[in-house]
Amino acid sequence: RQSTTSINNNEEIGLSRIPDQPLLPTFSDKIQHELLMGNPEPVMNELIREAADFYMNVYPQLTHGVEYKKIGIALINEYPCLACEDTINPHGLITSRLSARIRNVRRKMRTREQKCQMRGTIY
Repeated sequence: RQSTTSINNNEEIGLSRIPDQPLLPTFSDKIQHELLMGNPEPVMNELIREAADFYMNVYPQLTHGVEYKKIGIALINEYPCLACEDTINPHGLITSRLSARIRNVRRKMRTREQKCQMRGTIY
């Protein structure tokens, strides 16, 4: 049983291209204040936006769920108020919102690039 667990862990580690302890963003003063007060809800959208911008620059290769999970766990370890207490995975909400934000930003960037390429084409 232990070998199966270690194989699965090794497979997950193989997918991850970020460190086990990922870097954490330095949030704006407004977000930092709410996090220290234990009240992230009013700034959650801004927090996700700032975190997504940070991680897209620091880890541009970020694509796998295990990578987002590492980031979610690291953020919750630093800011316990971000944890979802009613779920099996306390990092689930922050992880899913962050990955959705990054996917949306990348999709918009691809769409803009395609439009620019089409404009550059001579008809």
